[in-house]
This record gives sequence, structure tokens and C-alpha cells, in this order.
Amino acid sequence: MKKLSALFLSFLMVVNIAASSVSAVSDSEEEVAVTYIKQYDSQKAVKHLEEIVDVAKLKEYILKNTYECSTSIDISSFNIPNSAENANYLFDLILNETPENFHLGNKMSYSYSSTKIKAIKLTYDYTASEYQKMLEELVAAKDKLLTGIKGNTNLDDVEKALLIHDRLALLCEYDYTDTPNKYNSYGALVVGTAVCQGYAVAYDYLLENVGIESYYCSSDDLNHGWNIVYINDVPYHVDVTWDDYAWGNGKRGAVGVVVHDNFLRSTAGIYSTGHEAYDYDSFPTDTTYDNYFWQNSETAFQLIDNEIYYIDNTSAELKRYSDQKTLCSVSSMWANDRYYWNNQARLSGNGSELYYSLSDAIYKYDVSTNTSSKIFEPELPDYNCIYGFEYSDGYLICDINNGAPYSGYLSDLYQIKEAYDPDYEEAPANAPGDANGDGAVNAIDALLLARKLSGSNETISENADYNGDGTVSAADLALLRRKLTGADI
Repeated sequence: MKKLSALFLSFLMVVNIAASSVSAVSDSEEEVAVTYIKQYDSQKAVKHLEEIVDVAKLKEYILKNTYECSTSIDISSFNIPNSAENANYLFDLILNETPENFHLGNKMSYSYSSTKIKAIKLTYDYTASEYQKMLEELVAAKDKLLTGIKGNTNLDDVEKALLIHDRLALLCEYDYTDTPNKYNSYGALVVGTAVCQGYAVAYDYLLENVGIESYYCSSDDLNHGWNIVYINDVPYHVDVTWDDYAWGNGKRGAVGVVVHDNFLRSTAGIYSTGHEAYDYDSFPTDTTYDNYFWQNSETAFQLIDNEIYYIDNTSAELKRYSDQKTLCSVSSMWANDRYYWNNQARLSGNGSELYYSLSDAIYKYDVSTNTSSKIFEPELPDYNCIYGFEYSDGYLICDINNGAPYSGYLSDLYQIKEAYDPDYEEAPANAPGDANGDGAVNAIDALLLARKLSGSNETISENADYNGDGTVSAADLALLRRKLTGADI
């Protein structure tokens, strides 16, 4: 999908009256209204401009002005020769290769002299103060998504691009409505809904922030856009949109489901996944990753303590990325009264712990002890299973249905959210100090014990005998209070 105003240039010539009155002067000016922009290959635009100007400085200068929502930006000092081609590439740079410019309006133009492009004229969808607040939100969302990735020298560019691909797919859902900002980075990263252009521009923005070269690529025949990403100076296709599975027929995304069919593909490889057109950049030819192991995974790769973990849904195994070691089986049965589906296990994490779903329960995998433990088992209707799962903002979130995404014949999709605190540790049975016997040792136990010692009729557990001397006394209360304050006992 593409935005009419942001996606070949056609020009409506509007001759400036003042300039025409002095047309004998060699440096007279004309103004051109940009009515339609379509650029199949933003990479070509950037590379072309790099032969003329310092593109990094040009972008920095333009962003400084668009930050203040300047309606006329004088770029005469950059000495960009006047031509329709240069203007085309200039606006492609502004719209598709500067993700922070999500606030630009549909009307834009530029002025030029006989020798160079002098100024660009822009409109905006927001005031400067509104935009600046939104930009802060965008930066915050970007920083959150890049947690553990940006600046991490333990990760190579392939690993960074992979983790960002997966996190973006989890964060953003395809927009089937007419939501504002669905074509840009703000929609994808802050609102959480976008069409393909929004996904691609957001991915471009994220990769740029970790030092990976990326460009917007689109096909008019497919009415679709994605990215060209450079890994070790070699270009590949990446289509996050098509790797972000939804439940189909305009329904929302499937929680925790990310495929990798369109990650780091050659042109032949991306063509084979459905990009069956010939009007887009075909420069990526390297086939190194066309049949890579991550294509067996239908859930997100997770980063824990500088190690990446993933689920191989073909072999039904949880694996470690670095050495491909199998850590545990995630085999289970996903079925209803008619069909059996292949492995639908999902993987999630909180930065320090791994969680995965089987057909009927959620498990925690302890990477330090290499053990699994069940942490949640929802009540499921007959023939329903967990087909989507992720841990987010303190909740275990499960998509429940009677079939896999896009499998057809699905019942009404519903979701279960279960609060889960990974730092909570249930006290073991007979825990010293657990005066009320609820399995936790806390201030409530200290209060209950104090009341009991003051002569109340409170019923207390034998665990109130903190020092284990057979008698509940003030000594036990003192020890409990010291424990609760964190003092050594």
C-alpha cells in the first residue's frame, strides 16, 4: 500500500508573476507544485544525490527546518542543479528516507532558478508544538524497541536486523482502516498500526539508528512497499509486513506470530514468496540466506543476556542461536474436531527470562538451569488451543481459537490476559514467618504476628515460629521484621 502524496513526479508549472516580470534576468525563478511522487527505488534517489551533495548534511538541515514546521526551506547553498530528475530524488529523500518527517502534508512545491533548486515549500498536518511532542513519542518508542540491541557489540548486523524485524512485527499490526499516520513511522511505532509503507519506513528508521544501511523499495504493480537492507555491503530484500501474520479477513494480528519467509532474500527469493512483479529494485542477487534456518520459525527470536533464542517450529524445538543447540522440546498437539496443525509454539521474553506456549499452557524456560516450568494454564473450550502468545507489560497474553492463523473454519477469536510478575517468588511450604499461611512472607504476616502477641484471638500458622524453637514469641517477630527490611539474619 502506498500514500498518493508520498509515493515518478509530474509537474504543474506555476510561473511566479514577479519573476516573469523580470524574465530577461538570467536568475529569474519559477515555482513547481509537486502533485504526485512515485519512486520505485529510493536507493537510486539517495545514490544520485550523493554525487551532487552531502546527503547527511542535507537531511540534517531539512530536519532542522521541518522540526519547526518551516513552510519554505532555502536550500540554495547546497547548489543542487535544477532538473526534474533532481527534484524527484530530492522529494523522495524527504518523504521516504527521512522517517522523522511523518508530519508533512499533501501539498508541496519547490522554486528554482535557471541553474539550481532554490527552495522547497512544504505543508504540515500538525502544528510545530504538536509535532514536537509526537516526535518525542516516536523517539521513545524507537529507543524502547532497540533496548539491548543498539550499541550491543556482541551482536552482528544480521542479528540486529533479525531482532528488529521481529520486534517491529510484534509491535505493529496491519491497518485495514483509514487511521491517521498509517503510512509513516509514527503510525507503526507509536500508534501500532500501519500499512506496508509505514512498516518499511519504520524499519528504515530503526536500522539507521543501529548503523545499518536501508532503503525504501516499492512496486506499483503489487501496490506494495518493503526494504532493501545492506549486510556487509551486500543488499537483500526484507518485507516485515508480509512476515507479520494476522488472523485473516481483516482481523487483527496473531499475537506472537512472526514468520521469516521475507527476511534477507535475493530478488529471486522474494519473488518466490509472492512478490511477482518486475517494476522494483532487482539489484539484490546474493542467495546466502534464501533457505536459512530462520524460515523454520514462526515466532519471534528473543535476546536474553546477549544470547539469542528461538523456536524451530519444524522440529518443535527451543534452540540457542549461536550454536544451534536444542534446549528442550516444544512438541504439543494443536487440533480441533476436524484437523491437526503443525507446531504452533510461540516464544516471548522480558529481557531476562524466556516464556513459551504449548497448545494448552505457558512455560518459563530458565536459561541458567536449562529447566522448564509451567506458569499458566488457562481454561480452554473444547477443541480450542493457544495459537498466539506473548509476554507484554506484565501480562501473559494468549490468543485462543480452534485453528491456526489463516487456516479457515475458525471460531470467534478471543484473548486471555493473565497478570504475571516474574520477580514474585512464592514462599515454599512451611516458610518461616508466613504467619497467615498464604504462601508469601510479607508485612501482613508481621502485623498478624504482632496482634497475636498483643493478646488478640488471631489464628496463626505454625510458620510464625520464625526461629523454630517451638514457641511463638517476640523474638520471632523481631526476626521477621529484620527479614522484611532486608537485614541479614
